[in-house]
Amino acid sequence: MAPIMAPPATFQSNPPLNHRLSSAIPVDSLAEAQRRLKTFLRSTQCDNDLLLRLPPSILDNPAITRILHSSERGNFKYSYDPQHNILKVFAMPRPLHDAIVALVGRFLMKGCFVTVEEFDCLSMWTREQQMADTFAQGGVSWTKYPDALLMFGERPDAFKIPRIVFEVGFTETYDDLLNDMRQWFENAVSPVAVVVLVKIEEDLRELRKHRRSDGVRSEPRRLLIDYGDELAHSKHGIELDCDFSGSPIPGLRNIPMSDITVGDWVGPLKIFLELWEMDGTEPVLREPRIDILPATANPRNPKIRATDIIPGSHRGLFENFDGSRTGELDMSYYRAVIHAEISNLAYNRAVGQLRPESKERAQDPDYLP
Repeated sequence: MAPIMAPPATFQSNPPLNHRLSSAIPVDSLAEAQRRLKTFLRSTQCDNDLLLRLPPSILDNPAITRILHSSERGNFKYSYDPQHNILKVFAMPRPLHDAIVALVGRFLMKGCFVTVEEFDCLSMWTREQQMADTFAQGGVSWTKYPDALLMFGERPDAFKIPRIVFEVGFTETYDDLLNDMRQWFENAVSPVAVVVLVKIEEDLRELRKHRRSDGVRSEPRRLLIDYGDELAHSKHGIELDCDFSGSPIPGLRNIPMSDITVGDWVGPLKIFLELWEMDGTEPVLREPRIDILPATANPRNPKIRATDIIPGSHRGLFENFDGSRTGELDMSYYRAVIHAEISNLAYNRAVGQLRPESKERAQDPDYLP
């Protein structure tokens, strides 16, 4: 797994996205866009996102809009970035992404330092946010789906504005995350104080090497025999005496978590966190990058300031407001939640491949590699 280089201290304002460093796949035809979307929506990889770089003319084609609208009736969401012509489609839930919600909740309940009056004005959201339509073309509605938001409103029933944005990148590249960070600072409808980036890298090469080893190679077949459905058995030429016809499948047992070896389904992970803020007109790193996995000998917790949470225009609402207060995001807790979500990801991958649910999924070339 190639190391991700540390960024420069500052960035040129709104530089163009380097497409060579983005995970967005260039798409030039309607047929290719349809094929990639349909393949992704059949995928069992719940934590993978699909990023396609395609022009609005393809996005607005009725064939594409039908696919996208039908995906929302399932467990998928999508957004379109008109600045870089990137369509993003992702599944809900996403275990590794969703771990950040637990971290923000922990901060609000235990690590936060605000008064009772200030706390009543805060909330955590995971919903989409409307962005300034500076780059919108042809009536495109531009929204972004952060992984978590810490919001402020002057009253519990007042309109909430985002103050701290949390973005997690797994299949996205680090450059994709940096682009997300710039857009929050430059295109959010209301000013954002801090953007927290979490980058997750999975060593798929090591995972494939591990699964080819003698001691592991037979394990997926054992799981197929014990827990696979009719489609899985048919694909891999497994014949059993039991009658597995019909739906629900007679005799099909629940797959216990204890039968899933995490290392057989999820490769080694490297995870780091960065805090970004604006310095004048440029985004800058507030403090050095924090490594989450593998854990370091002297772990640090990133600090959140009272002035990050309460906007300057509203600090006068609170008696004796103290802007010097700080709280910490608990990295030990976050690390523990991530470990639990890694187990959930392994289980989801195993179940999705052992029981593909449809002939299309069973025919997927990536099925049970």
